[in-house]
Amino acid sequence: MVELLDKAAKKLETDIATQPDQRATLQNALGRSYHSLGLARQAVSLYEKVRDYRLATLGPEHLFTLGAMYNLSMMYSTVGRNAEALKLAEEVLPLSRKVNGPEHPLTVLVMSELVSSYSASGRNPEALMLGEEVLQLSLKVNGPEHPGTLSAMTKLANSYSAAGREDRALNLKEELLVIRRKVLGPEHPDTLGAMTNLANSYFSVGRKKEALKLVEEELPLSRKVLGPEHPGTLSAMTNLAIFYFSADRKDEALKLGEEVLALCRKALGPEHPDTLGAMTNLAISYSAVGRKDEAHKLEEEVLALNRKVNGPEHPDTLKAMNNLAVSYDQAGRLPEAVALQEQALAFMRRALPADHPHFSNRLDHMAELYEKVGRKDEAAKLRVELEALKPKKE
Repeated sequence: MVELLDKAAKKLETDIATQPDQRATLQNALGRSYHSLGLARQAVSLYEKVRDYRLATLGPEHLFTLGAMYNLSMMYSTVGRNAEALKLAEEVLPLSRKVNGPEHPLTVLVMSELVSSYSASGRNPEALMLGEEVLQLSLKVNGPEHPGTLSAMTKLANSYSAAGREDRALNLKEELLVIRRKVLGPEHPDTLGAMTNLANSYFSVGRKKEALKLVEEELPLSRKVLGPEHPGTLSAMTNLAIFYFSADRKDEALKLGEEVLALCRKALGPEHPDTLGAMTNLAISYSAVGRKDEAHKLEEEVLALNRKVNGPEHPDTLKAMNNLAVSYDQAGRLPEAVALQEQALAFMRRALPADHPHFSNRLDHMAELYEKVGRKDEAAKLRVELEALKPKKE
C-alpha cells in the first residue's frame, strides 16, 4: 500500500501538472491515506503543497483554504512540529470564525486542534479552558457520538490528566471507551487509542493491574490492525514496558523498551515526543538493572533534546530535568543533582499550580537533597512549604 502511495504521489507531479486543481484534490486524498497508515511525515509534504496552492488560487478566507490549513496544522502536531502547529492553528481559527461562524464544524475542529497545540506546548491552563469550551460546542453542534465530540472528550481528558485532575480524566476516558466500542467496534484505531488512554489513567491512580490487563489486550490488536510501526502500536508498546517495570517484570520491560525505542527512531524520528518518551522509559529500566552509565547517557540526551525541541520550561523538559537529578542523586553526584533540581524547581514554580502533585514531589526531593549536602535551613523552609500544601483536615 505504501509503495502504491509513493508511486501515486510522484506521478501527480508529472501526469496532471496541467491540472493543478485536480492535483491538489488528489494530493489531499493521498495525505489522508498516509495519515491513516501512521505515516504522518509523508503526509506533511503533501498537505503543505495543498495549502500553498489553495492560498495562491483561492485566498486565505476560502473554505478549501481553511480546510487545508487545518489539515496541515493537525499533521504538524502529529509529527511533533509543535511550534508550527500552534502558529497555524492560531492563524486559521479567527479566519474560520469570520468566514464560517463560531459554531461551524470546521471552526470547532480548529479549536480542538488548538487544544492539542496548547497541550503540546506546555500551555496547560489554556488547553484546559479551551478544551471545556470545545466539548460543549461539539455536543451542541455535532451530538454526543460524533467523531469530533469524541476527539474533544479525549483532548479534554488529557488536559485534566496534565493538570493533575486524574479523577475527572478517568471518568471521561471510561465513558469514551464505552462509546468508541459501541459506535466503532472493538478493533477500530480510535477504540484502540481510547484503550491506551484509559490504561494510562488507571496506572496514574494506582489501578495498575487494570492498566496492565487493558494494554496487554490492546497491543496485539494494534499490531494486527495498525501494523508494527504505527504510532498507536508504538504507544501501546511503550505503555506495556512501563507497566511491566512497575509489576517488577524488569527483564520484559527492558527488552520491550529497547525494541520500542529502535522502532520510534525509525518510524517517528529522533526528536519526536514519543521517541523522547521511549528513551526516558528505557533509561529507567537501565537504572533498575544496574546499567547506570547507560541510563545517565540516555537521560542526558533526553534533556538536551527536550531543551532543543520544547524549550527550557516545557513540562517534558522539567520532567527530564527531574529524572536526571534523581539519577545523579542515586549515583552520589550530589552537586549536579542539587544544581539541576534547583533550576527545575524555579521553572516549575512558574509553570505549575502549587497544588499540582508534581510540584509537591519536586519540593520533597529538593528538601532531601539540601539535607544531604548540609543545607539544613533551606531544607527546613521547603518542609514548611510542603506542609502548607497538604489538604487541611475537616
